[in-house]
Amino acid sequence: MPAQFHAVRETTRELCSELAELDPCNPFHTFEYKEAMRAPSTQPWLFCLRENGRILAGCLAFLRKGRLNRSLEIPSVPCLPSGDHFWAGLVNFCRQARVSDLSVGSFASASAVIPALPGEKSRRMRVEYSVVLGDSTPWSGMSSNHQRNLRKAQKAGLLIERTTKVEACQVHALLQDASMERRMIRGEQVLADSQVRTFVTLVEHQAGELFRATRNGEVLSSILVLRAQRGAYYHSAGTSREGMAVGASHFLIHQVTELLRAEGMERFNLGGADASNPGLERFKSGFGVQEIQLESAEFDLASPLRRKATAGLKALRDNPIGLLRDLAGHVDKYFVYCCDPKEIEGGRAPAGVKFRKITDRELLQAAQEHPEMQRYQELYEKCGTNAAYGVFVDGTLAHVSWLILPELDRRGKERNVKLTAGEAEITHAVTLLQFQNCGLYAYAIRCLADVCRGFNIKRLFMITGDSNVASQKGIQKAGLHSAGRIWRVKYRHLGGWSFAVRGHRFSGPGSFFKVLFFRNRA
Repeated sequence: MPAQFHAVRETTRELCSELAELDPCNPFHTFEYKEAMRAPSTQPWLFCLRENGRILAGCLAFLRKGRLNRSLEIPSVPCLPSGDHFWAGLVNFCRQARVSDLSVGSFASASAVIPALPGEKSRRMRVEYSVVLGDSTPWSGMSSNHQRNLRKAQKAGLLIERTTKVEACQVHALLQDASMERRMIRGEQVLADSQVRTFVTLVEHQAGELFRATRNGEVLSSILVLRAQRGAYYHSAGTSREGMAVGASHFLIHQVTELLRAEGMERFNLGGADASNPGLERFKSGFGVQEIQLESAEFDLASPLRRKATAGLKALRDNPIGLLRDLAGHVDKYFVYCCDPKEIEGGRAPAGVKFRKITDRELLQAAQEHPEMQRYQELYEKCGTNAAYGVFVDGTLAHVSWLILPELDRRGKERNVKLTAGEAEITHAVTLLQFQNCGLYAYAIRCLADVCRGFNIKRLFMITGDSNVASQKGIQKAGLHSAGRIWRVKYRHLGGWSFAVRGHRFSGPGSFFKVLFFRNRA
């Protein structure tokens, strides 16, 4: 029978021991760690591949239940045999358990290969630094700076002590905060809190042990080490300014390593670091350790409705006044201009100026060369056609406008004018900066009116924002007259739903019932 995925809710000590035997140097697979992470809102699970009743690979995971969302965290992804049985089983579990956020970590993993899963939000490459304790010369690769700090600490008379006392966790947290503050001043990315409760639970459940470097009874540096059967993991550490001055952190790592070696441990993993924390990266790599390339990833498995509901609740908690404003809707206001194309006189071309339909190649090239025209590539891809016309000055593209006919307008999700038969709209007009105030906008409109007469268009529309005075003047200069206003009300927290009130449709009998509403998903 091929390997099958299993998700076990009640993880006994015997089952965790079977899991830990597969990776005896990984403390994130132990029964003690599982018990330490248990909380009223957290359910420990064991995920594994079984074949003939035997676990081939597995890991611990922690399901946390919130009021609306559920998150699942895998601290240490296991080494998996070939095939995707584990990941398919994991995704299926998340669906059944209604998990919205999945986090796959690689703490103390021997290797980490995380495939592409649905809803991937982020993926991060990371490095961990591991001391092989079976090596007869583990310090041969230690940097000269680390060696100097080690000698400085020995000369200063530092001593090492180990403890599992709960009160020592508070001192550990204070020292960690001091280290975090120094790293923040250097511009490195750090966690904001010290997580004292986590330290206490790890120590109380014998998942971890504190080692401290002291001088005259004063704790200068502290490290919390997680324990496995044949390995240990650097969980967190902190050093005072006085400790930094005498090399206490270098001394502590060296002495902890020697103590673990004397106990028969095979590996001491100093944990990870990345480019965002260069100081920590230099510190850990300076011990001449083995570097392990890993990765971690996060996935958003929630439905669109749940995402919107979560965003709404977060907004209600963080900014209730802003949420109320959003629920009232954001209003975009437009002026509408209209004319019969026959009312507009044909445009007389100034010297060196030409108007014509532009090619697809010219449109895409303009989108790449001019930042103000970048949206044209998106428009071209969205519409599946090119409705752009250009004004050229001495052969150089100076202005672009789109002429929208009803059949193209019907493809749009947000239709402000909402064209009917015999109507057209000029829109998406852009004049390059060096050609502005040359009358090209009005000239292009008159030329497009000529094009509309060829299409037998009876009503030509243009709209512009109520604050865009320059555009309004250009439209009126070309010969269009005011025809009303459009108000589009948008609801950001309702999936982008919006509706439009079209004042330009208010003329004639029954005009009140011609106010049309259009649903739009942004």
